[in-house]
Amino acid sequence: MTFTTLRVSTRGTVLFEDHAERLGPAVRAPFERFAASAAEGIYALQARGSELLIERRKGTRLVEGLEARFRVSPVLGRTGPFAKPAPPSPYDAVREAGAMTLLTNTTGDEIYETCVASVLAWDGESLVLVPTNRPRVLSMAETFVARAFRHRRAPIMRESDWGLLAMNAVASVAPVLPGRRAFDSALLAEIRAAVEDTAIR
Repeated sequence: MTFTTLRVSTRGTVLFEDHAERLGPAVRAPFERFAASAAEGIYALQARGSELLIERRKGTRLVEGLEARFRVSPVLGRTGPFAKPAPPSPYDAVREAGAMTLLTNTTGDEIYETCVASVLAWDGESLVLVPTNRPRVLSMAETFVARAFRHRRAPIMRESDWGLLAMNAVASVAPVLPGRRAFDSALLAEIRAAVEDTAIR
């Protein structure tokens, strides 16, 4: 079983090809039929063999204005990125309505991801992505950004002034945290525009 959450805009399914690849060739035809007619909104899709299950979602947990909090990652036993788990998942234990949970290593000093999104950073000069061997969901959004934008990989530390961006296939939010600079607004606009350009009907 393969699981993905996506957004349909007026232009079509955002990150269409990435979602199609994640779901697999066995459901390519039903996925294309879904994308051709789906109304704007957010959907959770599951591929079970050649069957595509579609669920309309009311919204996304990743929105502006969330209170940021830190918790130790519930998947520290893994090495590197892994396929997005369908619910229920270990992430349920660290999610809280109205909060953005930033997930860290055991000592709490390095940020790996959030409970619903990847974490990117702006160090004042360049885009920074999490090192490839850190335990986290294999993020479609991060994969797209890594493919489309110049970047470097380095640990994203909790005690740092780097601006942060939480991003998944549905939304991108730049949290405001005390002591941290803002994520570069021009770069954020470029990333969001590039993501929107992937939409296909």
